[in-house]
Amino acid sequence: MMPPRLCPDCGMLEGQFHRVGCSLECCPWCGWQLISCPHARWRRRLAATGRVPFIFYPWVCARCGTLDPAMFMVPNAEWRWYIERARRAAILCRSCYDQIIQLIDAGPRGRYIAPQAPEKDAP
Repeated sequence: MMPPRLCPDCGMLEGQFHRVGCSLECCPWCGWQLISCPHARWRRRLAATGRVPFIFYPWVCARCGTLDPAMFMVPNAEWRWYIERARRAAILCRSCYDQIIQLIDAGPRGRYIAPQAPEKDAP
């Protein structure tokens, strides 16, 4: 069993309510960030429904299972080329992403080539 974690924004322990205004508190109706959600203005209804306590859910690489992999960015077109449509919302660690690139580049589909900006005519 994992030891309880602290909310990285407000410092509350798992199972406790976030401090008011915490950027990681979720809306109990839509599940999105409460401080930027239109439901947040309904304070009475929020109090009656109940706020959502902090529970840590680690990010997991969908391919190898690594917990909390470091995040990285790639161009959208590259992501669409290498990652199949049904898996594009998944989290991947960098080593799994690099391995997927190697597998696809070696196969019949071939390597992704980023579009180039058209050259401007010289004056």
